[in-house]
Amino acid sequence: MKWTSQTAIIGAIVAIAAALPRNNGQYDSISIVLVGAALLLVILAASGLGLAIIEERGQAVVRWALAGGILVLSFLFFTQPIFSAAMPRWIALSLAATVCSFALPIMLGRLPANNWVAWLLVGTVFAFCAMTVWTHQNFVVDVRLTLHVAAQALFHGNDPYLVRFPNIYLHPYDGADNIDAHGMLKVGFAYPPLVAIFGIPGVLFGDVRWSHVLAMTAAAAAIAFARKSQIAIGAVAMFTLMPLTVYFLAGGWSEPLSIVLLCGTVWAAVRGASKTTGLFAGLLIASKQYFIVIVPLLWLLAPDRRGRWQVIATAILSAVVVTLPLMMWHPAQSFDSVISFHSRHPFRTDSLSFLAAFARSSGLRPPVLVSIGVLIAASLTSTLLAALSPRTPCRFALSVALTTLLLFAFSQQAFGNYYIFTYAALCAALATCSPQAASGTVKAAV
Repeated sequence: MKWTSQTAIIGAIVAIAAALPRNNGQYDSISIVLVGAALLLVILAASGLGLAIIEERGQAVVRWALAGGILVLSFLFFTQPIFSAAMPRWIALSLAATVCSFALPIMLGRLPANNWVAWLLVGTVFAFCAMTVWTHQNFVVDVRLTLHVAAQALFHGNDPYLVRFPNIYLHPYDGADNIDAHGMLKVGFAYPPLVAIFGIPGVLFGDVRWSHVLAMTAAAAAIAFARKSQIAIGAVAMFTLMPLTVYFLAGGWSEPLSIVLLCGTVWAAVRGASKTTGLFAGLLIASKQYFIVIVPLLWLLAPDRRGRWQVIATAILSAVVVTLPLMMWHPAQSFDSVISFHSRHPFRTDSLSFLAAFARSSGLRPPVLVSIGVLIAASLTSTLLAALSPRTPCRFALSVALTTLLLFAFSQQAFGNYYIFTYAALCAALATCSPQAASGTVKAAV
């Protein structure tokens, strides 16, 4: 991968990080401009274009860009919203200072990229995530409640798609048509079965969010050790300084599952383990309904035809195994909860998307056909990327980032937790990229 592409990835990570804290990941006029900038930078990275001024200076430009990005992210991390008086701001300041103290000397060539630094950053992710959950016991949003109850129901042998959940807000964000006269949602668990399965370890520890803590820690380790290099240390440092971490983890959103599966997919692909790669990739696709658009990108996860088909076959099998049995327990209820329910969601003008910006400026709300068109466009984008991109784990992660960022930026509902997945995908792409990866082989990306 060219140095220009790596620099563009760093810029996109910083742009997303700057966009999200302004209004807790909801609509903001400056934030939507930053999302647009991130989208252009990711397109530049995926295009493979090289700017002479960057290519001539090579690795030095990337390392200085990483150093600058880490400094900006440290400031944004320290100033992110804190939702509990029990969590003093000095905790966030301490984490930012720790990351800068060890990552910056490596970026500037003063220290080698040692394993102990990588483990220190991974441990920092665990400590901060655990502290966030511990200090936000009373911070409850509908997603945290839904995930905990569904995982608890499944652990006790009950179908989570038959469970009914209360609307805990005065405003019917899920749409008035989805709420009954008693203030209960008309559907059950609104996520794929894997999300409920994933929450069971957390429930056993008393809070579904402990599953998220473990997932974020494992994702950090996968980024740090996928490929040993200064750039990989910079990537895991940026992951450690992920924006909206407190709000994201305190609220219990389900994205940590998708993040760890993406990072696990890339980690396994770097090692050429086709079956393990396929297993993680299949679980990734099964973790969110809209990840159907990234299926063509599985073609990038192995350099040879036999390996690619092995990845695809394993991915399909794993996705079916974790999804179909629970969905077929009570098929009508599960389909209504996982598919139909989301199609009935109202348009959200507070979304961080260009459609929301259009609706706010024009007073018109885009028809449903626009959303279908965006889904088709994202699918075509991933198909085109699968056909034209080098077959490396780095390009897979970058293509996932581009496809999902395009999908979210033009979605009828897109908030901070959505973009955090793209942020993590960019970190994974950065950690595994190399100037020698242009040949398109997995070996070159290691």
